Amino acid sequence: MKHTTKYASKLLDKVFAVLRSFSVERPRLTFSEVMRHNARIDRTTLYRILMNLTDQGFLRKNGKTGQFAPGVEFLRFARICRAGFDLRETARPFMEKVHQDTGETVLLNIRSGYTGMCLDCIKSTKPLTITADVGRQVPLLRGASGMILVAYLSDEDIRLIYEHERPFLNEEFESLLEKVRVIRKNGYAVSFSALDPETAGVSFPIRDISGDVVAGLSALGPESRFEGGYLEKIIAVTGFQAKKFNRSLGYEEDSSATPENRARNGFHNDVARVEEGEHV
Repeated sequence: MKHTTKYASKLLDKVFAVLRSFSVERPRLTFSEVMRHNARIDRTTLYRILMNLTDQGFLRKNGKTGQFAPGVEFLRFARICRAGFDLRETARPFMEKVHQDTGETVLLNIRSGYTGMCLDCIKSTKPLTITADVGRQVPLLRGASGMILVAYLSDEDIRLIYEHERPFLNEEFESLLEKVRVIRKNGYAVSFSALDPETAGVSFPIRDISGDVVAGLSALGPESRFEGGYLEKIIAVTGFQAKKFNRSLGYEEDSSATPENRARNGFHNDVARVEEGEHV
């Protein structure tokens, strides 16, 4: 991993590399398996690191299988993280970057029962702006910022929300589910005049370490601006920051997700260009 500090330590680099060998897909590893993931660490050093981590409770070893796994110290630190966690504060740098790169209104929305709620907002600096205020409640099934919060729920839960909003909807449940399937396939939601006239929005899911959607990161603007190449830019920039936001919460996208299942309007290509520092 690339260092951003002058206080780098080669030994700590090795310790962190060993810990990063473990994942949701690989929760238990033998010594040989850890060594295979850390070919640059010599056998003796690796053994000492594993033993010290085990002694301190950061790893535990199964005496029968010889497998190592994350230890109870991580549970303690997880509780500490939750105690000091502030979603709004964590989101701010990513929201500010979307705003800086697009100039559009940027929202952080969460779900509260049958409605969505704006947890934070950075308003557009452009002549034509979209009004959005912190604390504003919005329907979940009209507009990208609401739909992204329900798209990954079970169909049964979506039906409950649908029944709640049904008097205000002009579509059947199956039609709504088709929209949900498109969002799941693409990995984000786009809407035009769905809630407010002449308003467009792009929204990406924000997931915690377990993969649950805990919020939505959205960019909103006049429908007249959100078209063609500019819409592609909004999708790429918002998607890139959402990806970084997810990583900050401990979530890593499933490597089995193929570009074919996520591509729309050149999203993956544009995100790659954003990652390389290229303007889109």
